[in-house]
Amino acid sequence: MPGTIPNKYNVISVDITGNCNLRCPFCVNDFSNIHGNIFMSQEIFEKSLTLLPLIRKGGVFRISCIFEPSIHPRFIELIRSIPATSDVNIYYTTNLARPMSDEFFHELSNSNITFINISLDSFIPEVFETLRRGARHKNFIDNLERMVAIFSKHPNPPGLRYITVLSKANLSEVSSLIKTTKEKYLAEQHEFRSFWLRQGQDEEWVKENDISWSDLLEVEKVLKNQPYKYFFRPFENPEDFLEKSTDNQYEQIVYSQPSPLELSIFSDGKVILERTPVDVEFSLKELNQPHPFFENILRLHALDIERAKELSRIRQETSNYKYLQLDNETQLSKLEKRSEETRYWIDSLNINETKQTGDRNNPKTINIGGWAVDSIAENLAFGVNVVIDNKIFNAFYGLARDDVAIALKSYIYRNSGFSTNIPVSEIGPGTHHLSLVILTLNKKSYYVTKKIQFEVQ
Repeated sequence: MPGTIPNKYNVISVDITGNCNLRCPFCVNDFSNIHGNIFMSQEIFEKSLTLLPLIRKGGVFRISCIFEPSIHPRFIELIRSIPATSDVNIYYTTNLARPMSDEFFHELSNSNITFINISLDSFIPEVFETLRRGARHKNFIDNLERMVAIFSKHPNPPGLRYITVLSKANLSEVSSLIKTTKEKYLAEQHEFRSFWLRQGQDEEWVKENDISWSDLLEVEKVLKNQPYKYFFRPFENPEDFLEKSTDNQYEQIVYSQPSPLELSIFSDGKVILERTPVDVEFSLKELNQPHPFFENILRLHALDIERAKELSRIRQETSNYKYLQLDNETQLSKLEKRSEETRYWIDSLNINETKQTGDRNNPKTINIGGWAVDSIAENLAFGVNVVIDNKIFNAFYGLARDDVAIALKSYIYRNSGFSTNIPVSEIGPGTHHLSLVILTLNKKSYYVTKKIQFEVQ
């Protein structure tokens, strides 16, 4: 539809370096494949800045994505070249581990950076140095306190935000971290996130230090009781939401999770469009006028994202989401029937005519959809089945339901939706009774919901 396709990027990420000064064990980078460093030139950085007008109002220009930007030998000169803008959030993330001078912090306080993310996982020296491998807690605190002192005296310094990666080692510090950063270290916001698993990580270390879903729920409860502003961002393993049956990797990424419009620019000038179904890259070195070039690319990218959203919707309706397979009620005898109730809702119970090529009868189907969770486990269910007059039908379970997550106040319920289409011929006309069989997360028992009555003409 005209006017609905976005014409601005949400995010432009610019990595001005190609390496990091630390080797954090939970890092998303596989440093066994990263050798040496490439520092972005002033020319390429200034070409990147010409793309600022292509970012939507309130969007992001990020001067780091996966590496430490402050190790760039000309970092301050690059920062000085950033123009003033009130429309775009310009920021970078730093581990604040390398030696930094007062002059460095004075330069930052006068820059056009909107805010700075500071990685801070613990105030306990041994925990801090275990998680930020290669850093020294004493140096970090010295940098932080001098930075805060200098920013406190400036009329309009960049805002300070903090990021804590949660592990078993720092769970007990969540409350004190958010309190101390706000009351002592000028925190505008504090973000808490869990590990993002990847190939190449130290599996033994991750196993010993990663936290469980129940730990995340406890963290969420602690944060809700705090008077400070926070952002809770638990990562998932990408394999948990990409459909393994899809052969094409790009289809998995684009059509399972349609992304916002985003560009990534690497320190050597290479540019890629994030989550696109074709493997295309460009180089700022070869573009004399990158703004009009990427303005045209933006239009094509936006169209592809719109297509991706539609294909994602279709895929949700037809893909093999996990479901509880019960062919008849006798199989339930092997499981325990719960006497308790669980939370669920049936949003749709519609009879539709589906026209199919070559089918003169236009068979009717009953579409049944809603959501369900396992209240005992305080988690998702394992699966959902629809029972009509004692006849059991499989339902696709795992559909995205952000509204449920918001209503139940927990991210864990995001994929609690279910849906199924049942041919009317399977049950016939007349009065029918419908209930749900909801399998518990541990697959050892099930809930049965109250019956509802409906008519088929």
